[in-house]
Amino acid sequence: MRLFIDVRFLKTNKISGIPEYSRHLISGLVKKEKDWEIIFFFNSFFSFSGFYVNYLKNLVSQEKERLKILDFHIPNRFLDLGFRFFNFPKVDSFIKADCYYSPNINILALKDYQKRILTICLLFIIQTFLTGVRSYGIGVSIF
Repeated sequence: MRLFIDVRFLKTNKISGIPEYSRHLISGLVKKEKDWEIIFFFNSFFSFSGFYVNYLKNLVSQEKERLKILDFHIPNRFLDLGFRFFNFPKVDSFIKADCYYSPNINILALKDYQKRILTICLLFIIQTFLTGVRSYGIGVSIF
C-alpha cells in the first residue's frame, strides 16, 4: 500500500494537539505496517526545522527505502489558495497513492473518488476551581 500524508502542519515549534496526535499516528503506522510505502508531503518555501520536522526527518532517514519526504518549495500561501478556491492542483494527479491523509480536509485538492483518511478531533474544556482552564483532546482517525 502506498500512503500519502500531508505533514505541512508539522512546521511548528509548539507541542500541541493535532501535530502530537499525528506524530503518534505516523509512528504507529511506520512500526506496524512494514510493507507500506509512505510519502510525507512537506511543502515550504523556506527550509524549516523544529521538534516535529526533526522527528520526521529522523524517521525517514532510518527507513529511506519506504519512507519519503516530498517538498516542492512552493509558498504554502499560494498552494493553499489554489487548493481552497480553485480546487487545483489535484494532488493525486502528480502523486499516486492508494490513500491520502490530511488532518485538515479542506486544504488538499483531490479527485472525488480517492480514498481519504479523516481525523476528527474533539476538544473538551474543563474549568477547574484551583488551576483555571485545562483542555483535553481526543483524536479519532477513520480509514
